Amino acid sequence: KIIPATIIDIPPHKTLNIHPSLLPAYRGASPLQSAMLDDAKQTGVTIMRIDEKMDHGPVIAQQKITVDEWPSYSKFEEMMAGHGARLLASTMPAWIAGTLTEHEQDHSTATFTRKIAKEDGLIDLSADDHANFRKIQAHCEWPGTYFFVNKNNKKIRIKIARASYTEGKLSIERVIPEGKPEMDYADFLRGYDNPYLVES
Repeated sequence: KIIPATIIDIPPHKTLNIHPSLLPAYRGASPLQSAMLDDAKQTGVTIMRIDEKMDHGPVIAQQKITVDEWPSYSKFEEMMAGHGARLLASTMPAWIAGTLTEHEQDHSTATFTRKIAKEDGLIDLSADDHANFRKIQAHCEWPGTYFFVNKNNKKIRIKIARASYTEGKLSIERVIPEGKPEMDYADFLRGYDNPYLVES
């Protein structure tokens, strides 16, 4: 829920927040996953003063961060949290002393993210390999990524457990077929006799 101004203005130095993007870009619930999906390798963290709107308040400090290769979401989150915490710690003394000037965001250039849904994990194996790899990395914790196969007139969900991206090619390494234990993708393909893949 949005915290009302009567609450966020109680502290004498207001209420600050660490946001894992360079605001006003990627406001909302899924800035890290959205940056990964967009391949936005020029990213960063923002210290902002909270107001009564979502990620709308003035900026106190920002740090630009360049991502060379996309890690898993959990590792990316940990990395960005570390950068954000260090930036907040270095910012606080000057903010409390009143020597920092906040800057209003350019709201006209704001971009927005949404909550990730279970359906967002669906992979189209005919799509761009790098886009699919980014999706696998972004959704590795939740909702996971998956595709479907048709076998005996039944649509079966196949969850991707592990994948890699090398020399421009996506390699699916481990999968979890619906109702079965995790297995090598090569073993899965042999067992399904080149199944016809479906997208939804």
